[in-house]
Amino acid sequence: MNDFFKFYSGSLSGTIIVIILFLFIRFLLRKQSNYIKIMLWVILLIRLLFPVSIYTEYGILYSETFVEKNENLSAQEMKSDNSLQIFPKDENTSKPYMGKKKNINILMILWYIGLLVFAVYYIIQRIAVCRRTKNAKKISSQDEIYEWKESMACVIGLVKPKIFLPFDLSPEQRQIVLQHEKTHIKRKDYLLMMLYYIALALNWYNPLCWLIYFGVNKDIEMACDEQTLQNTSMEERKFYARTLLRLCDKGRLKYVSAMRPFICERSTLKMRIKNIGKEYSCQKTIYIVVASGLLLVVLFGSFLYKKIGLNNVDSKELARLASYKSTLNFDDTMPKIGYVGKEQLVVYDNMGVYVYDLSSSDLTDYVDFEKNHFKGLQGDDATFIHVSKDGRYIQLSDNEKQLQYDLKTKQQKNQLDKKESWNPKTEPMGVETAEYYSVSDVYYIGEGETCFLAINKNVTPNYGALLCVVSNVGAEKEYSLFD
Repeated sequence: MNDFFKFYSGSLSGTIIVIILFLFIRFLLRKQSNYIKIMLWVILLIRLLFPVSIYTEYGILYSETFVEKNENLSAQEMKSDNSLQIFPKDENTSKPYMGKKKNINILMILWYIGLLVFAVYYIIQRIAVCRRTKNAKKISSQDEIYEWKESMACVIGLVKPKIFLPFDLSPEQRQIVLQHEKTHIKRKDYLLMMLYYIALALNWYNPLCWLIYFGVNKDIEMACDEQTLQNTSMEERKFYARTLLRLCDKGRLKYVSAMRPFICERSTLKMRIKNIGKEYSCQKTIYIVVASGLLLVVLFGSFLYKKIGLNNVDSKELARLASYKSTLNFDDTMPKIGYVGKEQLVVYDNMGVYVYDLSSSDLTDYVDFEKNHFKGLQGDDATFIHVSKDGRYIQLSDNEKQLQYDLKTKQQKNQLDKKESWNPKTEPMGVETAEYYSVSDVYYIGEGETCFLAINKNVTPNYGALLCVVSNVGAEKEYSLFD
């Protein structure tokens, strides 16, 4: 559920930029055929439904995570946010003080509540429409055409759309309204609006998506008018306009995206009537050029985000990694400390190297062995890990290749500089405190401090319980790594 939420919320900035570009193109095409405008909205729909982002070094945006870092976070959210929480000792007990219970991610819950509201609204509208169509009378033996008591004409349904007409239309009015509704069915407008309803539900927090949704509805109606009135005389267009005015004057049934109404809101009626008198040229060259340009804009939107760190690791990937690791049991190779200082901790295991910023309590980077074509820590092709004395450079090597990664500049190169490796003193004794199982050696890091990886004896020994314990005379701090 969290990954689904992040897929849409994490691309908000990129989606806004793409929508603004589409609105600008829509403004430039305002005097062109309405067919082109519909093509514009169809291509934009791809971005709204599938906001895929490809991270590169040339990106200009950083992905939003929408995870709150405050007292309202739950333990599960801690996993998603990769926070290294420092649990101080309770003065009255020998056990760590775990703090207050946390609440769940409010933003994610609000997003799912929004989805639920859209789903419930759609179901309620469908029930209301079905009740009103219950007494409708079928007037065609070949087509799904019905008359009802409502004073509007519309298309209802997704799989087998049906046309509903007011019972009091004249033969001439019925003919032209029926032609309009059949055009909607032929163009699959009801499916387009349904997909836009789903896109709006997924992006309801984005105000531009609401603007787009109602703009699409208006352009669909005008495009349908344009196609219905092709090759018609001026008198027929005037009659069409009078029919629009007549139906708009009467009461109106509220509708959602499963219905395509002949009439529209009063605010757009003037626009539609002005559109009736226009003649548009349809040149295939223009369609090809515009479609190519729009696809380039969508593609551009997919490359807006900046690559962060090695292996394209960003905050979302780190969140997924921490959540995944927290559920794993230890494998044959226990995690080891590669470097520890006052503000930084480097830990590695059989899968990769993890970098923690102890001052901000965050998992900040990750070097994946598999993505960089390295094996694990055992066997003939074992990977060797070295961290420079200042903790800035991580060096990986095996029998065939080598890699050096600069934690400060986030750059990598396939050769090793001569760096003095971190080589701490190892305490000969084990962990004396009765609270922990020691997972690593006890390292002396200066000023009377020692550190080691451990787990509390009262919890299940897995990655979710892994701690870095920094112990000094009369003081002790615990850094929860993956929980």
